[in-house]
Amino acid sequence: MMEENKKHILVVDDEIIGAMNLAQLVRTWGFYDCEIAGSVEEALKQVEGCRPDLIIMDVKLGKDTRGGIEAAKKILTKHRVPIIFITGYDIEELLAEDPGGLTAFLNKPLDLKQLKTTIESFLEKARP
Repeated sequence: MMEENKKHILVVDDEIIGAMNLAQLVRTWGFYDCEIAGSVEEALKQVEGCRPDLIIMDVKLGKDTRGGIEAAKKILTKHRVPIIFITGYDIEELLAEDPGGLTAFLNKPLDLKQLKTTIESFLEKARP
């Protein structure tokens, strides 16, 4: 049985090994992960199914270099959920496409301390 105080984090990345490693890391930090989503469609389905408290999403999904941002726009029309984007692209360029809401952009390779701090900060802000 899941503890109510543990937060659910959805990892969205089309590179399955990286997504699995990130999900494992999230669990070691004391969070639950939802299923891993590898596409925009899977992400939308998972958000409806597991109602995550936070999403960690790669900006590039599949062949679409901005698929993660498009997925976030769709998600944010129905759900208020913080999203941490991970990317190898220039963050300054991506900020113009920021879908709004509670979002952050972190560069790859990830600084794990920065990621954990960002997760904790967003979950604190998102509390009702």
